[in-house]
Amino acid sequence: AVRYGHGSFAAELTVTVAGDGGAPAVHDRALPRPPPGRGAATAVVKGPSFAVRVWPAGFRYQLERLDGTVIAPAHAVSGLELRRGTPGGAVTETHELSVSGSRLTALVRSAAGLAAHVSLDLTKDHAHLTVDPTEEGRYTIIARTAAVDPIFGLADHAAFGRTTTELTGYVNERFRAYTTRPQSTRLVSNFVIAPRQGLASINLHPGLKIVRLTRKESAQGSRDVRRLDGLHYFVGTPAVIYRRFLELRNATGHTVYRPKYEWFGVGWEAWGALAWDTSQQTVTENVSRYLDLGYPLRWMVIGSGFWPRGEERFHATTSFGQRDKTLYPNPKTVGSIR
Repeated sequence: AVRYGHGSFAAELTVTVAGDGGAPAVHDRALPRPPPGRGAATAVVKGPSFAVRVWPAGFRYQLERLDGTVIAPAHAVSGLELRRGTPGGAVTETHELSVSGSRLTALVRSAAGLAAHVSLDLTKDHAHLTVDPTEEGRYTIIARTAAVDPIFGLADHAAFGRTTTELTGYVNERFRAYTTRPQSTRLVSNFVIAPRQGLASINLHPGLKIVRLTRKESAQGSRDVRRLDGLHYFVGTPAVIYRRFLELRNATGHTVYRPKYEWFGVGWEAWGALAWDTSQQTVTENVSRYLDLGYPLRWMVIGSGFWPRGEERFHATTSFGQRDKTLYPNPKTVGSIR
C-alpha cells in the first residue's frame, strides 16, 4: 500500500497481486478526510483484525476495520490530554511517529510543553495504549476518540441517578468506589461496550480514574499517575470482546475463577438480618438461631457494620481488610459456628 497526498486530501493506492501469475489489481481508495486544517493522515498501524489511523496534529487516532470502515472516529481536538493539575492539556504535536509491524510509537507534546512517549500495540481484536511522560512527576493523562454510542457498562456507576442504561452524557472526573447515601458504588468497573460498533474499552488502573461519555467524546484516563499504561480497546462481536477481556483480566492478575459450588447452597447475609448492627455477638446469635431451626446454611457473608466505627471514612462495604476489633475481637470463631 502506498499513501500519497497533502493538505486536506490523502489517498491510498493498494496493489493486490493475483495468484497464478495474474495481473495486479489496483484500487484507488480515498481516505477519510480530516477536519479542515488538521492535515492528512500519515500513519496507519494494522493488527490482525483492525487498524488505527493517526493524524499527527494532536495525536488524533481513529479505530477502523481493515476495509476502512470507521469504528471510532478521531477526536475533533486531540487524542490525548497530558497535564499537571491544571485544566486543558490537549496534546498538540506529534514527533518521531513510527510504525513497525503492529506497533506504533511517537513522541507527543502538549501546548504547555509537557512531553510523553506513546506506544500503541495491536494484537488480535485488542489494542493497548501507553503514555509515558518524559519527566518524572504526577500527571493526569486521558485518551479519547470522538463519541461512540450507544454505549453501556460502568456497573454501579450507571445505576444511580439515571433513567436509562445507555451512558451518553455520563461524565465523572473522579471515578472510584464510594459509599455515600443515598447512593453507593461498590460494584465498580470502568469497562464500557458499544455493541453496534463492536468496540469496548477499559482503563486497568486501581486509583482515581476519569470517564467521559458525551456526544463529543469517549474518554478514559487516570489522575495522579506517573504514566498511563492500562488503557485497552477490544474490537469484535460482544462474544469476541468479552473473551478478549477475560484473557486480559487473567493475564494481568484480575483472575476470574470457576465458581465455588458450595456457595450455591442456602446462605446467610448480615444485611437482611441485622442491617448495620453487626458484631461478633449479634452475628453468632442470629446464625445460631437459624441453625437451631434446622436451616441447612452452607455459607455466610458479613457485608455491613464490620468496619472500624471510630472513623467515618471507613464506614463502607469497600473497607477491605478493615474491622472494628472491639466488635469483632476474634472473627475466626464466627466462621466456625455449629
